Amino acid sequence: MDSIAWYNHEWLPAAQATLPLDDVGVLQGAVLVERLRTVRGEPLDVERHLRRMQFGCELLEIHPPRGRDWIGLLGEVVRECASRNRAVFGAQDFSLVVIVTPGRIGESPRLPTMIVHAAPIRWPQLKSFYRVGQPLIVANTRNVPQECWLPQLKTRSRLHYYLADSEAAELAQPWGGAVLLDLAGNLTETSMANLLVVEGKRIVSPPLNSILHGVSLIRTLRLAVEM
Repeated sequence: MDSIAWYNHEWLPAAQATLPLDDVGVLQGAVLVERLRTVRGEPLDVERHLRRMQFGCELLEIHPPRGRDWIGLLGEVVRECASRNRAVFGAQDFSLVVIVTPGRIGESPRLPTMIVHAAPIRWPQLKSFYRVGQPLIVANTRNVPQECWLPQLKTRSRLHYYLADSEAAELAQPWGGAVLLDLAGNLTETSMANLLVVEGKRIVSPPLNSILHGVSLIRTLRLAVEM
């Protein structure tokens, strides 16, 4: 059974939900993204993910169509996408990916391109992470400085992550990864996750103004405070 995606207000087979070659997301890599997951078939932390998406859209001056707000519009779509794709994944939980670009070059008025689709979770990879951890190196490739764009933007412009993980591939270990430093040599994050260091009963994070505000990071810090 094929998964179903939402593309600019239309539901269609996921294989047809593609960016046009003249889309700014293809030509300039201007793509905002959120990836959340389901728990027992229901999407988790929808509003928190979409608030971050709304922040990115406001920064890139991408406006929601038809006078809607991003959280309301995409929240409805995310929940419906989960409902439409449960049968595809059976008893397994899955990811929901939200993509927004500024739209197509030459279009007037330019309307945003919006895609919401379902994707499998890489369970064997997560199983390995939970059981034995993930081997990491400190990459020579540095993270993008905030003078280029704010670290709080969740974007698909990830060439620096790709280069860092290519360095990590030399470890020749399954699912190895890389930690990126900033230009001053401080730890920031990996290509997949935020970085926390546990020292006794303390949890230490890189400064929040230098990293992506991960939803799992915020959840972890909240649970730590409650404990």
